[in-house]
Amino acid sequence: DLHEASRAHRYGFLTIVALALLVRFAYLSVPMAGDEGTTFLQFVSVPLGRGLSYYPYPNNHLFHTFLAHISYQLFGNEAGVIRLPAFVAGAAVVPLTYLLGRLWHNRDSALMAAGIVTGGWLLISYSVEARGYSIAASLFLMLCLLATGLPTSQNRLRWALFVLGSALALWTVPTMIYGVVPLFLWLFIEIGYRSPSATRVRRWSRLIAAGLLLLLMTFLLYLPVIAVSGLEKVVGNDYVTSIGWRRTLTGLPEYASGLWVECNRDIPGFLTVLLVSGLMIGVWQAVRQVRVRIPLLLVLVIVLPMMFVVQRVHPYYRVFV
Repeated sequence: DLHEASRAHRYGFLTIVALALLVRFAYLSVPMAGDEGTTFLQFVSVPLGRGLSYYPYPNNHLFHTFLAHISYQLFGNEAGVIRLPAFVAGAAVVPLTYLLGRLWHNRDSALMAAGIVTGGWLLISYSVEARGYSIAASLFLMLCLLATGLPTSQNRLRWALFVLGSALALWTVPTMIYGVVPLFLWLFIEIGYRSPSATRVRRWSRLIAAGLLLLLMTFLLYLPVIAVSGLEKVVGNDYVTSIGWRRTLTGLPEYASGLWVECNRDIPGFLTVLLVSGLMIGVWQAVRQVRVRIPLLLVLVIVLPMMFVVQRVHPYYRVFV
């Protein structure tokens, strides 16, 4: 726990969190961009029932629309107010990263990771953009925290929170399927490794039940959209239209290269090398110390390209940043 750490460590953590808030706050009132204006005018400023059912294109990040509408009703229509949910979620990424680092590695690694995400320009940018990306990011980190230890857990509240968080992530942006599906698969693998044969099937059954409940909750959350705008607007819009098997497969190397460039934008090359080296060492240590048997990162690297091929799509880079 943080109170057991040294005074320097505690002050370091609090300083990092304060810096994260200050840096993001400095950009909170900059003029709104085009997508933000569209989000506010078409989805946030209208009656809530319409905002949560009108889905002409995926610009409507529904959970963000819900939270931003409440902020707008309570505090007004200034840019900082409309961005408040994204700002809070974006700032929360820093302590959530710290907690996950503590859980998977150690205090020092956690502090370093929190410092890195504090100054990441793309994370700062999405923290002050009235869209749902920072909310999705913070939800994914919370899901990772809940998922750790879940394979052997019988805590119903923890399972319920995991399902609820997954549903809210998918309600925020449907592309969070690229985070939720690998997480469920990772849990399936971890249960297989960590459970004795006598309890393995029962734990797998619990995970399958959670998945079915997630499907039901997600359907209910999207039901207003399906009823008013149609299912096609969610699963068949121009942004998820198939580009064909051949183009998907042959374009994967170029897509991966573009994603790498986007994720490392404005980061010096030597720092990128240090970050990747640290990431690999951290993954190795986590496996060596048996905190996780199969790294989630490995599951993501293997499963995501398979999902792209099955869907025959190359998602926008910002989905993963």
